[in-house]
Amino acid sequence: MEKGRRGITFSSFLLFCAGYVFLPGRRPNKVCYLRIVADFINLCVIMRFLFATVLLLNISLSVFAGQKVYDFNPRCQQAYDAIMQLRINAGLQLLNDEKREHPDNLIPYYLDNYADFFLLFFNEDPALYSQRKKLRGERLDKMAEGPEDSPYYLYTQAAIKFQWALVKVKFGERWDAVWEIRRAYVAFRDNQKKFPDFVPNKMMVGALQTVFGTIPEGYKWITNILGLRGSIKQGMANVQLAVESAAASAQLFREESYYYYCYLKLFIENKPDQVWQLIHDKQLDTKNNYLFALMVAQLSMNNQKAQQGIAALADRNHSPEYADIVWENYLLGQLKLNRRTTMPPLTSNVSCPALKAVSLSKKPCRNLVGVIT
Repeated sequence: MEKGRRGITFSSFLLFCAGYVFLPGRRPNKVCYLRIVADFINLCVIMRFLFATVLLLNISLSVFAGQKVYDFNPRCQQAYDAIMQLRINAGLQLLNDEKREHPDNLIPYYLDNYADFFLLFFNEDPALYSQRKKLRGERLDKMAEGPEDSPYYLYTQAAIKFQWALVKVKFGERWDAVWEIRRAYVAFRDNQKKFPDFVPNKMMVGALQTVFGTIPEGYKWITNILGLRGSIKQGMANVQLAVESAAASAQLFREESYYYYCYLKLFIENKPDQVWQLIHDKQLDTKNNYLFALMVAQLSMNNQKAQQGIAALADRNHSPEYADIVWENYLLGQLKLNRRTTMPPLTSNVSCPALKAVSLSKKPCRNLVGVIT
């Protein structure tokens, strides 16, 4: 009865008011009036409580649903590994699955940039560049949606800028590349100050420090103005730390650290023995990792080991799931020429636009130095 009476309390109150105003001769007694008023007050309190609860719940759900995260979960790790092996489509499929199931995870959008970077950097297709370059800003905006207290907040933005800087060099946008490099380096440096134990940051800062350390004394005033101070010794120490670290974050980017280490060791420090020692000790999989096969082939070409480079390209897995990298044809041709002659490798005097200006010089790391100087 109590529940039923409360269920019509508001209607009763309205009827009471109407009777009190329009039927003065038939007004209800005071007891009835007080009971109805008390019930109405109780109803208002209950309604206010329910309204506040529902509103708070909606706000909480909205905030929770919109909270962006940097979750380098197992599927993202698999996608990253696939892309680093140049199994681009397989990696993108995993990233698309992750986006559907976890739309608030920002890592898939970050790894999308790796896929574009490799295709643009190696193949230098102007049409593809024109189509994809707008994605740079979109991805940076996406990364900025994440929590600022994460080491990935600045790291992902800096890495995207770094990759686009290298792409811009390939497409002749040298001045834009300089500023892109500076923005990337400053972000990496700031992130290292905030998160000194985040090892991937040391890998990237170290690589840039090493390259900046090769800039001739006569031009260092320019890099000093830009804040791009370098040191080969300090830079290589940072890269070495990333290669050897047992930290979980270092293991995520382990194979990428091998890539930086090998190129910098050979082309900057000129220590080929240490390069081949690492390749042997770490047992780099040149059969199933297309990127490693290309790396070993180029390192072989620049270290008078043409037959070794030819073997790396010939023995790799030629499954169609790997990206079509046109640079491999040029590289293989160079290796075969070097095997038959003692002439130094050709530089970039090729007519094919897709191959022009690719990193084929004897010191490819100096491409970046040339941009700055």
